[in-house]
Amino acid sequence: MRLNVVALIVAVFALPCTAAAQVSVSTLTSATIEPVQLTVDNSGVVYVSEYTGRRVLKITPSGVVSTIASVGLTYGVAVDDAGNVYVSEIAQHRVLKISATGVLSTLAGGVRGANDGRGSAAQFYYPSGLGFGPDGMLYVADRDNHRIRGIDPSTGDVTTVAGSSIGFLDTTAA
Repeated sequence: MRLNVVALIVAVFALPCTAAAQVSVSTLTSATIEPVQLTVDNSGVVYVSEYTGRRVLKITPSGVVSTIASVGLTYGVAVDDAGNVYVSEIAQHRVLKISATGVLSTLAGGVRGANDGRGSAAQFYYPSGLGFGPDGMLYVADRDNHRIRGIDPSTGDVTTVAGSSIGFLDTTAA
């Protein structure tokens, strides 16, 4: 059975929401999910971040829903080709990594601020959306710093890619 991603997205966002619901493993039709962002890996598995539910869900192509991590206030979610899942935890100002084997660790951040750096030396101010670029970098929408940040997933090195402060300025790339 091939997963119909469009139907799944419509089904997930149409489900009733309740922060009190705790789903360990269930089917998609019986799960209560409060989704914020989702991503799909190469095998059709959907990963969903839940803000109020404070968890990251995995939905298989057959519709089985399981919690792969219970964390703080999650927002963005991304998955790499090796099956590692990354999630932004906005109130803790950090990006977490859930390895393909289920080990949870902090990739970068942990303190509010705007510094580039490696691992915990890097700072974010409400990191939100996540996504991988064709260069293999994990890009972060660093919401209240008004910046796009790039993280090298192999080292945790964070660099500012665009933005620097509040405001709007269009420029031409060099």
